[in-house]
Amino acid sequence: CVRCSTYGPFHPQTDGLVEHFNRPLKDMIRKVVNRDRKNWDTFLPYLMFAIREVPQTSTGFSPFELIYGRHPHGILDIAKEYCEEQPYRGRNIIEHVIQMRDRILSSYSHSAGTRGESTSGPTDLLEWLSE
Repeated sequence: CVRCSTYGPFHPQTDGLVEHFNRPLKDMIRKVVNRDRKNWDTFLPYLMFAIREVPQTSTGFSPFELIYGRHPHGILDIAKEYCEEQPYRGRNIIEHVIQMRDRILSSYSHSAGTRGESTSGPTDLLEWLSE
């Protein structure tokens, strides 16, 4: 026997499946928005990709895999491939982190002198950009 039921529009509380999807999405949005909560829409595509690349317990596949027939190629996959392609240079992780920190501080101090410079017109802007 098939049981028919109707749900009111715009009331996800009446549909457990929709509510089960909305709860983690709301939690993720709360974690990434700024204090005034006006930038949530800029993060929505990234959060949806994150949700769609996680395998579901009911199917064993991610929604992305079910739609496109392949595993999603996310940022962690790209980072892993990059790390695997790089030859080991004999450094340990602490030396690597220290070197990266020094490079970041160096580039920050280099760019700190040019930040905030203003131009008085298009000619000055072109000269400033060509430096």
